[in-house]
Amino acid sequence: MRLALASASPASQLSRSACSRGLFTTSNARRGPPMRVAASEAAKRLSTSLHKDWTVIEEASSGKPDRIQRTVQFGNFCEAWSFMSRVALHAEKADHHPEWFNVYNRVEIELSTHDCGGISEKDFALAEHIDVAAAGRGGVVGK
Repeated sequence: MRLALASASPASQLSRSACSRGLFTTSNARRGPPMRVAASEAAKRLSTSLHKDWTVIEEASSGKPDRIQRTVQFGNFCEAWSFMSRVALHAEKADHHPEWFNVYNRVEIELSTHDCGGISEKDFALAEHIDVAAAGRGGVVGK
């Protein structure tokens, strides 16, 4: 059985098309890319406003963007997955998604902003949400 889809507006087609090619969405195109935060400034901000386990990873020489990283450990797999689900719902609303890796009760998280090729305010905002989500469900520091 085939379902006919309603035709999308030109603006939504542009937005979807641009996203699939890694370009700005129409809303970002109006504002421009987020401002990049230097790694040294990011390190200062981490030490004053986020959980102590966030660190800055500088990768300029490797071609990868600078990013912030934290590992969170939970009591079991279900707690880790529940945490990831809560963060995923927020990340989708914010249109900013973590790069993460999960094994059993451990979640390794890296944040960077592709639109500016490094760390931006979007990463700090998501990191704050991650800290709250981890604290609310038994997340402990761990590696």
